[in-house]
Amino acid sequence: MNRRNLNCREAAYLNKRLQSSFFGLRRDVLQQIKEMNMKPMSIFVKLRTLPGKRDAAYAVWEKHISQIVEDTAGMPVYYVSFDDNDDNVIHIFEIYTDRDVLDQNLKAPWLQDYLDEITPLFDGDPEVGFATPIWTKGAVES
Repeated sequence: MNRRNLNCREAAYLNKRLQSSFFGLRRDVLQQIKEMNMKPMSIFVKLRTLPGKRDAAYAVWEKHISQIVEDTAGMPVYYVSFDDNDDNVIHIFEIYTDRDVLDQNLKAPWLQDYLDEITPLFDGDPEVGFATPIWTKGAVES
């Protein structure tokens, strides 16, 4: 997996995905993407918050982003997990049907309000990796 560090602004955008568990993309979703001639992409994010600010970061995500994720058909899979060994780490996994969906989110008008509120809760830049799904099994509901 190719990883690169993003600046706080890019990382904050990618952090917009916080919900519950980890891993999973149903085969029917991959098949649907394939039939539409799109190339799916996945993003893995490890976000470190300032000490004791993990729940606050999640609350900011819920306020600004949760409904957007629910309403975006081009994001068929989205997981947020709290790290079991570090109370200040959030892991995020998301699948996009194609790069255009990600690009639309990056240009969306709601992004700046979200970034302004969540960025002060970060402890450094998140680790972000991009990958292309090649095989999956099931989805886990929280």
